[in-house]
Amino acid sequence: MESIAKQSRTRRMRCDYSEEASLRWRQTVSSARGRLWSAWTVLALMGNPSSSCHEPRPIVAMAPNDWQGQWMNRQQLLSRLAGRGRRIVYSPGQWHSWQRVDPRWRAASFRGEFREHQRVLVDYPPKWLLRVPRVPLLDEISVRWAAGRLRRAAWDNLGRPPITYIFHPTYQPYAAALRPHPLVYHAYDLFEEAPGWNGKAAAREDWLLMHADLAIASSEVAAERLAERSGRSVRFLPNGANTRAFGEARSCARVPVDLAAIQRPRIGYVGSVNRKLDLSLIAQLAVARPQWQFVLTGPVGSLDEETAAGLERCASLRNVHLLGERPHDQLPAYVAHLDVATMPYRTGPGLWTGAGYPLKLHEYLAADVPVVTTRLACLEPFSTVLAFADNFTEWEQGIRHALEEGGVGQGLRQQVATENDWDLRAEQLDAWLSEIQERAHV
Repeated sequence: MESIAKQSRTRRMRCDYSEEASLRWRQTVSSARGRLWSAWTVLALMGNPSSSCHEPRPIVAMAPNDWQGQWMNRQQLLSRLAGRGRRIVYSPGQWHSWQRVDPRWRAASFRGEFREHQRVLVDYPPKWLLRVPRVPLLDEISVRWAAGRLRRAAWDNLGRPPITYIFHPTYQPYAAALRPHPLVYHAYDLFEEAPGWNGKAAAREDWLLMHADLAIASSEVAAERLAERSGRSVRFLPNGANTRAFGEARSCARVPVDLAAIQRPRIGYVGSVNRKLDLSLIAQLAVARPQWQFVLTGPVGSLDEETAAGLERCASLRNVHLLGERPHDQLPAYVAHLDVATMPYRTGPGLWTGAGYPLKLHEYLAADVPVVTTRLACLEPFSTVLAFADNFTEWEQGIRHALEEGGVGQGLRQQVATENDWDLRAEQLDAWLSEIQERAHV
């Protein structure tokens, strides 16, 4: 018995020693990697006299969006930063092991590749380099390998290490693997209000907020909440619009064929059709006003029980038209040829709309279309160009006023949009990036 007990203690000691040794080894490797990378950066900069801390550093950016899909603030900002001279590598991250049944994975390149779109190098990840979250050590190795691949793609001929730019907490492991590069965390939504938020996601976002050299939020509400949570400064960078594209579409762009087939008046919404949209309200308005044509242009996303029922009701009505997703460069024409543009959002628990900043706000204004919207905190400063509606009666009145009288903000809408152009947003962001770049050289 003593022999068995002694053997058991020996195994436990070996196990404890093995775990401790593994932890020490990882900490040592991480520390050595950081020192080696810093030394290599200094040598690279010394070897490139033309390089300067004032010249824009490259960026490795990560977000959960197909670059060729819906254009969000990610594509708008990064493409403009590329136009301002920064080398940008954009990645949606690796494939996961459970995606091997996905036809997109089957069609993916085995070795992966980078293709240039709008001056940005877009990552098409290799199908062999899978994430395996159920095996943490293997997953960590896979993430580090993928991070190294992105770093090499971003490395420019001046030998400057890239800035890591993260748009969603999901990508925190990559940010950790890319340290000690400068880190930007840009929260485009208040994710803690989104479906699926849990302790693991919160821990990842806390890590990003703690380690970020620059933290950004797309709404003031989100910036305040994140700053309160982290005790650190979070800057506010609202969404914008390509004012030229949307402004010219009203007079220059042809009416899209599917939209032209819909008689006027057209009351429209352009964006994702998901649980944030008050589809029941749209159906109610469509029933009450059968002569009004309601046009929804955008992909159908995640729905809850209420919005699924609302969508089914809308689909059954002859004056509700679900056009689906359209290429982003065609959207100005779809907006410009509406008679009224709407933002009919649901608010309340389990929804992120109360802390959001609608991407379509300034696009609608740039097209000079009258806008009727749910009242949100971020929209209050734009009361001179928006009609707010809090219930069915106000929605009906707001749309009727827009159709009969031209709506709120005539003569002001495009001016407000011009003050919120994406070019101005990118200029501000580029200045913030230069600040952290200079601090990294102090």
